[in-house]
Amino acid sequence: MSQVKIQGNASGTGIFTIASPNSNNNQTLTLPDSTGTIATSTDLSNLNASNLTSGTVATARLASGTADSTTFLRGDGTWAAVSGGVTSLTAGNGITVSASTGAVTVSLNYYTGTASNNASFPIGSYLIAIINITPNSSATIWSPTTGDYRYLGNNPGGGSSTLAGTWRARGAGYTGYACGIYTGSLFQRTA
Repeated sequence: MSQVKIQGNASGTGIFTIASPNSNNNQTLTLPDSTGTIATSTDLSNLNASNLTSGTVATARLASGTADSTTFLRGDGTWAAVSGGVTSLTAGNGITVSASTGAVTVSLNYYTGTASNNASFPIGSYLIAIINITPNSSATIWSPTTGDYRYLGNNPGGGSSTLAGTWRARGAGYTGYACGIYTGSLFQRTA
């Protein structure tokens, strides 16, 4: 039969009392089969979370408020609803927005064709046209004729048809020589 031994501390002067509860029932206290220290209420309330080796902490123990699929854990220890975010999208300047149930699709529009005389580019497109012009001024841009491959501003001669939309100069981009000096300016389709 194993025994229970209560050993005093030689340097202590206090009296350690084991008191029974006010009960009419027989109770059994089973000691673990290992060496250790009985934890106090202070020990349990100051338990280091790094000592948790298994299991899951209930969400109610992590923060105040209600933890569910509509809330997140904030740094101040509260469960809060998500606020802010994207509230609207507006199409324009090369962006197309379409919506379906529960989803929004945003597409960037850009020219993917191969025609050398294309006359219609998406809004936001850039090209260089042969014209000397003040930045941010608008101009009529003419598509190149077969074999020329130069976009022309305000058709000084040689353009086959005008490009769709409004084109604004965004700065001088190219200077070269062919049948005299000419200057190319960077243009953006704005409407």
